[in-house]
Amino acid sequence: MTKPRFVLPACCLLFGLLLATTSVARDPRPRSTLPTPAAVEDGVAVYFSPNGNALGALRHMINSARKSIDVQAFVLSTNRISKPLIDAHRRGVKVRVIFDSDAKRGKYSKHQDLRDAGIAVYFDGPSGARAHNKVMLIDSRAIVTGSFNFTLQADEENVENLVILDNKMKLVQAYQKQFETRLKASASAN
Repeated sequence: MTKPRFVLPACCLLFGLLLATTSVARDPRPRSTLPTPAAVEDGVAVYFSPNGNALGALRHMINSARKSIDVQAFVLSTNRISKPLIDAHRRGVKVRVIFDSDAKRGKYSKHQDLRDAGIAVYFDGPSGARAHNKVMLIDSRAIVTGSFNFTLQADEENVENLVILDNKMKLVQAYQKQFETRLKASASAN
């Protein structure tokens, strides 16, 4: 008796479907592509606003995080940034945010939304100086910084710059050390 000829192709098809669904299940990060920067040179990309994809690049970096996101911000006032941070936290990325102490009173600040989602939120200590940073450290590998405030106004109205430094390990270490120093001086909001 001969075996049916469709068994091998059907097995290959089922194996392919199984492989495709397991790879999607392993990587729950949102799919996005890094917008085209204004300039790139040796692991450094530059974006501008308005109309220069700065917010898109920032969101891409948040969405690409696998392990950690450390944020230092004077203020964060748009869901277009707080939601991707919350989504990253929900998929298992360790997210920590340090705000200037004035953010507690800021009517548009998203610090409460982040706290409600379980994200570790801190307010920079009473050093007398304003915590005017605009920094995200992604997976201890990339630095996102520049004048770009984490606000909708920064993307749509202001003339701002956003710089992504990828795999600049000495710089990443310096920024990480500064983050940890500010974290020790900050009060937990959780």
